[in-house]
Amino acid sequence: EEDGYMKTMGKGALRGVEGIAAGMGAITKAAGDLLEAPDISKAGETAYDYWKKSQSEGIAKPDSRTFSGTFLENPSLKRALGIISEAVPSLGAAVAASIATGSPAVGAGFLGATEGMPEYIEAERAGADRQTAANVGIANTLGTALLEYLPIGRMLKPGRGGVVKRAL
Repeated sequence: EEDGYMKTMGKGALRGVEGIAAGMGAITKAAGDLLEAPDISKAGETAYDYWKKSQSEGIAKPDSRTFSGTFLENPSLKRALGIISEAVPSLGAAVAASIATGSPAVGAGFLGATEGMPEYIEAERAGADRQTAANVGIANTLGTALLEYLPIGRMLKPGRGGVVKRAL
């Protein structure tokens, strides 16, 4: 039986939390590599692998009917809501960090690192040397952070533009 709307959204939110955990694992692996600390590196890579696998095979596994093919091949409101729900945990954490520090750069940096550093591991696994893999991870981290900085800053801006600030 195909998952309903609420289950699709709940699973999406859980996958989002698992995605944060996977991103933190990737950050830990990169830090371990940088510090030449193999135990830290191995712990980070193990965490990354565990949470990535959990996203696709665990209790939050996407419904195969709703998520078959690409979105353009199989579009639906349910699928869109599931995808949006998956983004809520990381965006919520980023906005909370930005509010707590008063700086949208902190939240944007969090999103950049948790979404960008997994590319470090993937580049390394694809055969890139450590320096090239690091460059890939850093470029993805910076690119994501830059793209997220403006919207987070706009949400927190005092006055008409600050949706979050007005709500608080």
